[in-house]
Amino acid sequence: AARSDGENYGKLLLYQFPKQRLVYGPEQIEALLNQDPEISQQISLWNRQGSRAVQGNLLVIPIEQSLLYVEPIYLEAERNSLPTLARVVVAYENRIVMRETLAESLQAVFETEPVPSTPLVVPISEGS
Repeated sequence: AARSDGENYGKLLLYQFPKQRLVYGPEQIEALLNQDPEISQQISLWNRQGSRAVQGNLLVIPIEQSLLYVEPIYLEAERNSLPTLARVVVAYENRIVMRETLAESLQAVFETEPVPSTPLVVPISEGS
């Protein structure tokens, strides 16, 4: 990552994650977001109702020994091409949530809930 703050402008940072953990990259996260039943169902519904769902840029934010992913979803009407923020998707470790605002998504992803069956961060053995 490159820094953009004052005297550190242009300096590069290298993030290293523990070898015992598989941390998915942006392409794997995009695939998981598109395969999530709640997200894909909602996008399909919007696309059938005279609007078009547009997935925004995926933001990758390092947190502790993992990555937080944030992706806005916009709705664009057929006649008015000005996109409006409809939902915010957040993925962290083994959770993916979609809510109406960033604050709601962050709150939901960091709540203590049962773990989904397909974890995003998978421990791997040392020999692999």
